[in-house]
Amino acid sequence: MKRRILTVISVTVLLSLTLVSLSVGVDNAYADSIEIDEPSTTYYPGGYEDISGSTPAHVDEVFVLVRDRDNYMPLFSERGEPVAVSHGEFEETRVQLSGQDGPGADILSLPGSYSFGVVDAEDVENFAEDEGYASAQDALEREPGLPSAAFNRGASAAQSIRVAEPSLDAEMETYMGQVYREDGLYVSGELIGPREFAVISMDTRGQIMFESATADRTDGSIDERSLDLESLQQNSLQSGTVESLVLSPGVDGLFGNGTFYHSNIGEVDADMNGLEALLFALSEDEATRTPAHTRDAIMSQTVEQPDSDDLAVTDSFRLATESRTEIDDVVLADDQDMSDLHPIEHGETMLVRGTTNRNPDEVTLVLEAEDGPEQGLAAFPVETTENWDFDGVWSVEMDITEDVVEGTYDLQVDDGDTTDIAEVEIVGAGERGDDADDDGVEEHEEPAEFELTDVELSDEAESGSTTDVQATVTNIGGQSGTATVEYRFEGQTVDTRNILLQSGVSTGVSFSYSLPEEAGDYSHGVIVDQDSVFTQLEVEEDETTAEDTADDSEDETGEKDQDSFEDETEGAVGDERDDTDARDSPGRDDTDARDSDTDARDSPERDDEGTRDLPERDLPGFGAVSVFLAFIILAKLKKSVES
Repeated sequence: MKRRILTVISVTVLLSLTLVSLSVGVDNAYADSIEIDEPSTTYYPGGYEDISGSTPAHVDEVFVLVRDRDNYMPLFSERGEPVAVSHGEFEETRVQLSGQDGPGADILSLPGSYSFGVVDAEDVENFAEDEGYASAQDALEREPGLPSAAFNRGASAAQSIRVAEPSLDAEMETYMGQVYREDGLYVSGELIGPREFAVISMDTRGQIMFESATADRTDGSIDERSLDLESLQQNSLQSGTVESLVLSPGVDGLFGNGTFYHSNIGEVDADMNGLEALLFALSEDEATRTPAHTRDAIMSQTVEQPDSDDLAVTDSFRLATESRTEIDDVVLADDQDMSDLHPIEHGETMLVRGTTNRNPDEVTLVLEAEDGPEQGLAAFPVETTENWDFDGVWSVEMDITEDVVEGTYDLQVDDGDTTDIAEVEIVGAGERGDDADDDGVEEHEEPAEFELTDVELSDEAESGSTTDVQATVTNIGGQSGTATVEYRFEGQTVDTRNILLQSGVSTGVSFSYSLPEEAGDYSHGVIVDQDSVFTQLEVEEDETTAEDTADDSEDETGEKDQDSFEDETEGAVGDERDDTDARDSPGRDDTDARDSDTDARDSPERDDEGTRDLPERDLPGFGAVSVFLAFIILAKLKKSVES
């Protein structure tokens, strides 16, 4: 009997402990108060964030609010309901905070520091009922929203959130300063705030390319994307210097003041479609046939508009119609300071270096022996690479084994469109000899040297226009090297091109420069190494601008002369009027008046408080007043004599 009683007691105790354990487990699933886990404390307008957190057990729904000054406004509006709570947790994933339909979203679209809040929906409903609103949603959406005092009285939580300034960082990916047409144009960077952007490219003949794109929805990164190099007129951009413009309409989604205007299209909305229409009109406009004029016309209706939040980055590159991949050096991997072509021994690692204007995302370079001793061709290594930086310099290492028989091989690099060949000599171990000096450069070879030919420099142009410069650079030295080509205007270097050239190779370079508004004679030219070509450029003032300036100057001069004449006349009349009043004043002693007047003239300063001290000769109308006083004094003397 006792054993049965003990068994019942034991079962009861176990059940009680289990229930307590379950109860504790259920209670621990809920927070003691509302807590916010996300979003992060910094928000970039246009970006996406998760909204999540936990609540006490009695909370079924929460409102998500944003405070600006003293009141909380709802982030969501059109849905007409708060965020549901499930098992003590609330969550909304990938929410574009600044893109929602509630007034709180408008707050988070502007840079600044605010408060992000979550409140129990039941507390908001009680507030609405007390204040006579039809619903909690009605109370939140009407001005001034939920007061801070009401927010703090309920079950709520808030955290600071900072809205960052919108920004744009973008660049065109060029190789050796060039973009090969068939590879397309790549742009990369980061767009913080808005997500839409446009890439506009303009060649020297007035052709315009337009492409719209969207940055990553989460972090605003601009992925390396290939853009077709086709213009609005469905004609390819011309080779040569191309000006580019990456342009974003800002957080409001509209460029400039919201509208574009051109005489060919009238007034259109300043969205992406409107921008394309404006660009097409500019491409047909004779007044905007240069990249500089086109760029200025675009900027004047976008970034330069008052209160515009547009973002822009300008750049330039050289568009090439020919693929260029070359071998510059074949040296030892253990001695990379060497240059040019050197024999390679069995057992050594050969380092092959060169340059290319190809994009590594579009092409793989293949290196192999194209010709040489038949027994060694099969053993000659084949290597590939698709890794190089924007300078276009690539390198490949190749292990030369004894199976590669001694002899001379034609080493070829192939980019799929073009090839280049360099002769490589393979020798037995220890047979190379000392073919290089201490610097690793063969003694009989002359260093790289560059000269200019076919230089095209304008000798006259209009003020404010753009001058285009063309030149050919040739490496006449015995080794490869980098040519630094400078365009100088009035002795100042205003643009530079760095070009790696193999011995005996030529390439064209071009510059485009916006001339000053002031007419005159200017010196400009191109210089590379010890060679230079300069000429005088006569800049003539635009006749229309000159006439407008002359008219303005004439108007200002005439107005100034008239004003000056009126001031002097008014001063003289005023002095005479004051003197007359002094003469007519009753009880005035004439002798004292004369003495006082004499003292005033002799004193270099005025005693009147707040009046600037000036010699009397600087007072307006002094000559007229002096003559008038002289007549008065003579009249007084004559009267005194007669009496």
